Amino acid sequence: MPALPKIAIGALLAATLCGAAVARQEPAATPTPAPPERQRKFVGEGPGGKALEIAAGPGSIIGKDELILKEYVDIKYGDTRLQADYVRYLPSTKDVTALGNVILDQGTSRLTAERLTYNLDTETGVFYTARGYAEPSYYFEADRVEKISKDEMVLYDATFTACTQPVPYWSFKIERALIRQDNYAYLHNPRFKIGHVIVFYSPYLVWPVKSDRASGLLFPEFGFSRRSGTILSNALYWAIRRNMDATLYLDYMSLAGFGTGLEYRYMPSENGRGYFTGYFIRDQIAKEEDIQGIPTNRWVINYGHNQVFGPGWKLVATANFISDFDYYRDFERDLRLSTNPQAVSNLFMTRTWGFYSLNLRGERREQLVNVAVDPVFNGPFSQTQEETITRWIQPGIELRGRRQRLGTLPFFITLESSADLFDKGTPGTGYGRFDVFPVLSSQLSPVPWLDVNASFGVRDTYYTKSQRGDLGCDNIPNTGDFGEGNGIVDSERDQNLNGVFDAADDLGCDNLPGTLDFGEGNNVFDHENTIISDQPFDRRIYQGGLTLIGPKLSRVFDRPNSKFSPQYKNTIEPQITYTYLSRVADPDRVIPFDQIDAIGGNANLATYAVVSRLFAKRPISGTEQMSALYGPANSTFVGGGRIDPYAKTRELLQRKQQEQQQAGGGSQASKEEDEEKKRLSTVEIASLEISQDYSFLGPLSVSSALGSAFTPLQSNFGPVQATLRVNPSLHTSVDMRSSYDILFRQIREASLSANLRSLKRGFLDVTWSSIRDLESRALFEQGQGFAQPFNRSQIGVQGETSFWGRKLLLGVQTNYELGDIQAGEPRLRDQRYRFGYNTQCCGFQLEVLNRNFVGSSQREFRFLINLKGVGNVIDFQSGSAGALPGTFPGIAP
Repeated sequence: MPALPKIAIGALLAATLCGAAVARQEPAATPTPAPPERQRKFVGEGPGGKALEIAAGPGSIIGKDELILKEYVDIKYGDTRLQADYVRYLPSTKDVTALGNVILDQGTSRLTAERLTYNLDTETGVFYTARGYAEPSYYFEADRVEKISKDEMVLYDATFTACTQPVPYWSFKIERALIRQDNYAYLHNPRFKIGHVIVFYSPYLVWPVKSDRASGLLFPEFGFSRRSGTILSNALYWAIRRNMDATLYLDYMSLAGFGTGLEYRYMPSENGRGYFTGYFIRDQIAKEEDIQGIPTNRWVINYGHNQVFGPGWKLVATANFISDFDYYRDFERDLRLSTNPQAVSNLFMTRTWGFYSLNLRGERREQLVNVAVDPVFNGPFSQTQEETITRWIQPGIELRGRRQRLGTLPFFITLESSADLFDKGTPGTGYGRFDVFPVLSSQLSPVPWLDVNASFGVRDTYYTKSQRGDLGCDNIPNTGDFGEGNGIVDSERDQNLNGVFDAADDLGCDNLPGTLDFGEGNNVFDHENTIISDQPFDRRIYQGGLTLIGPKLSRVFDRPNSKFSPQYKNTIEPQITYTYLSRVADPDRVIPFDQIDAIGGNANLATYAVVSRLFAKRPISGTEQMSALYGPANSTFVGGGRIDPYAKTRELLQRKQQEQQQAGGGSQASKEEDEEKKRLSTVEIASLEISQDYSFLGPLSVSSALGSAFTPLQSNFGPVQATLRVNPSLHTSVDMRSSYDILFRQIREASLSANLRSLKRGFLDVTWSSIRDLESRALFEQGQGFAQPFNRSQIGVQGETSFWGRKLLLGVQTNYELGDIQAGEPRLRDQRYRFGYNTQCCGFQLEVLNRNFVGSSQREFRFLINLKGVGNVIDFQSGSAGALPGTFPGIAP
């Protein structure tokens, strides 16, 4: 800066400060004179057009080469602002020495200190007894901080944390650290502390200090499980490119050994993304125990990919493979997945155009099933063991046609067709299936109060193989051995009920000695099986339907003063539906695989019903607040890295409130919201349906407990079904169903499902179901039955809520048996309790799982500690599983 402007500005600032001093010496015009006015003065301009502004209090000394600034000093230079009690400033070099309550703000970071030496141009200096803040949300204290560049600083003898408490819940005590803003922190000799206690030490640690992805070692996680022992887990995160990253895991388990894992994520294009996860461990426990079916090398692989191609093509692929299903139980830390009985891989590609869609699909399903172990008896004992089978759909082609009109005719056509190859996982069970199902329909409204819907379709399904059953104990057709074609599953029985297959039981399927029927005396447990035959089978079903709706009655109710809705509409719609399905010859020959095979045909019935609906005019706004419902899938507990599903919603609402406050209650956003609320839409808030079926082929209701001993009471009418649905808002729904038996004139089945959702309070799901054994009850009351009637009734509760600003989180999931139970069967089962507590920088979660079954009990506990900016650091998991006293696992009573 030229000398003359310096002198002129200095004289101006000196005159201002001296004038204030003179004014202080003059006699007071009033008993309490006003304090001197401090003004910010433009002092100069630096490189890049940075303006230098200085404000100081009385007593400051302004010199040509030095400024001694006192009282509250405030210096602004570009995006840097320095505040202190005392400042010595050298204009020629822009060096600053500051003392007392020193605050340096630069961008989004802030440093405070007791003493500072700093250069405004180079933005470097030394802070003594300093505190600071670094993005995204880290705080530190240090004896000395050296700012070596605009974005770099070195801390000496420092404490580093994300907590704001006087004694941080967690922190790093560091000998020396280099912090690069929005990059990494390089920590030397970090000691990790929980409160005042040191729990971890490392000679060196690289820590990300930026909101964007950053490669580096993740903080180690400590855990314990009763099977694997003490667990130390560490991971390396690698930000490969902007469209891909990977995490590599290395775990040490004191009992099970070392495990390695990989998680890879990628986005090949804007319309595609995928992932790959895998884990491998050479299990030392399995090696020592040497249990059949549990290998030493244990692993799991998961892959998924979604891709949208143009025009109209979409690909969805998932692959899941596992060494053994006990892997989930032994190593999966998510309790919801620890009992997963299957690994499913599938490939799905679709192409849509006009009214049609072409789907290519394939599936591999590895399933854990219970299979019989010889000997198996048809008596009170049965013994099974778990076995893995693999089923395939390889591949499948499906062509679908959406409902479209045939020219100008009042007819519409839809089409379903598919070709599949199946393999059920056992020898000789590979076969093909071809299915075609066109439907022709028509909708007419001859008068406004009547609708007529008619349809006709043909479903033709061809199987390259079929199945045969009821072949006798030799399981060979047309041999005429005992039991063939008698409609009963025949087998040798446990004659002496000792639970062991012996010579007394080896009597053949007729279970009579000396008849020499097939299997008698062959020392093999013989029983009928269902076999796969090479004979093809064609199943053709003709179906037709006719629905009459009307006469429809309605009435509108105006309620202008109602806060819920200004207008309601109630409708009553009588309905009659006729359904016809042609009979299928030999339906038992169909090899069952999916819902297409389950269609049995042979139906000729009419359904009559009365449906009443209630509509209301409701505001259309507010649905964006429920874009992510509060529920089990997006729980806000800290464990497992879950996030708050309402974070964006709350941020949006807070932003609107701030805009409204700044605009005095009349911001454009609030006005638009008010206008949106004024627009109303008609929605159905409740419906009640009562219906009953009538069969033209035979009885739908039969009771041997009513009528004579040889002629049971029966009726072609089925039970009366009632369904009530209430949905007053997006937050609340209630569904009630019941079935009234017309013969016993009592309710046989009933169920209730209620769901509540709240942005502030959480969610609650309640289910209740009841099934009454009316037949056994009637026989028992008549003295014809010796067994007590067995009625099932169960209530289920699942919910989650929070208190104290979402700091305390509580969750529960349980089922309770209200009705009759078997001996040794618990009433309270499938219990899961979760307790969570979140603070500003950490969270805790306790999860308790208790599953009770007939003959066994499973109890598991999990405790998590999650640190802000760190993740899960503590994961203790413990549990026990075993038989209940007095029972015999593996043998069903």
